[in-house]
Amino acid sequence: MKKALSLIVALVMVFACFASLAVSVSADEVDNREFTVYMVTTAPTIDGIIDDGEYPLVTSWPDDTDMAYRGDYVQNIEAYFYMCYDADYLYYAVKTECDAPHVAMKDDATAEVKHYVFNAHHLMSLIIPDDPTKDIYPDSSATWSDLYNGGFCYEWTMIYTSEAVAGVHEANETFATDHFGNLIAGGNATYATGSDGDWDTYEIKIPWGVMSSSKQTTPLTGTEGTVFGMDFTIGLTNINEIQAVIDNDGYDAVEDDAGNVTYYGNYLYLADCYPTTAGKALNGCAIMILGGEYTNIIDTSEDESSVETSVETSAETSTETSAETSEPTAPPTGDTGFVALAIISVIALAGVVVIKRK
Repeated sequence: MKKALSLIVALVMVFACFASLAVSVSADEVDNREFTVYMVTTAPTIDGIIDDGEYPLVTSWPDDTDMAYRGDYVQNIEAYFYMCYDADYLYYAVKTECDAPHVAMKDDATAEVKHYVFNAHHLMSLIIPDDPTKDIYPDSSATWSDLYNGGFCYEWTMIYTSEAVAGVHEANETFATDHFGNLIAGGNATYATGSDGDWDTYEIKIPWGVMSSSKQTTPLTGTEGTVFGMDFTIGLTNINEIQAVIDNDGYDAVEDDAGNVTYYGNYLYLADCYPTTAGKALNGCAIMILGGEYTNIIDTSEDESSVETSVETSAETSTETSAETSEPTAPPTGDTGFVALAIISVIALAGVVVIKRK
């Protein structure tokens, strides 16, 4: 009996090794994350302050171990992603810890040292008003020009400014700018940001009537079952004064002569669009699915908590996900021990298949 079970265990472990090799596929063969966005009967207030219970929580860091990140500082902070909807708008917010002092500005037109809007504390967001898994949405091989001219999505960055830049913005105010599409410049969204130096907050509401693109010309509706794609980057540290970034014309992702790329900033990502080195994979966006009415109970395995912060804010035009863990017990001895070991091996195999990072 023991010999037979030993053989089974050996075969399972060998199979696990081959399976772990099998999942080392191209980064473009993505396993899209999926989230449910719930309907609310009381709309959030877009004022740069996220009150307790104002939004349903979608996910949070560091509990969500499928989020990607760059840097060391990001591993020691908390961040919260909120989203909900009603018949008229999609509401989206982020609250995140950030390093002090708070730095955020846009000074890249004529400045000798470029201070891009995404070089310090910021929230860069990308929304595809369509199912991102469709074949028309490119992988990381697409160039910036391909994406800019393709009309696939909206992309924009929001900040709470730390100082004035002549002709661009004042200090201590909400500021946002488009990268793809005209969500901000077109006056198509209402947004607000805030910071108290330790926590940054970002809020925006987008009318369903503008949730379309040149690839998906019919605007989405705020109805259960509607699908769209999204990802975000939270910028947590200031890289403006790093010499390697200055020498790279103000851009992070500095490439050396050997082709090695170094990032100097700390970033947190929701899905698999942004983590691509020096590019974007639109087909890696998270799939956001509109669900039914929010009832304060989304998942019985989640615990509700909130983070309070007093923020300075300006405006334009919370359950915390808890990852439960337990220490494995030692497998018993004898025949049942071999059976348990076989089961554990199978479970480990399943883990190999689903773990994406960390």
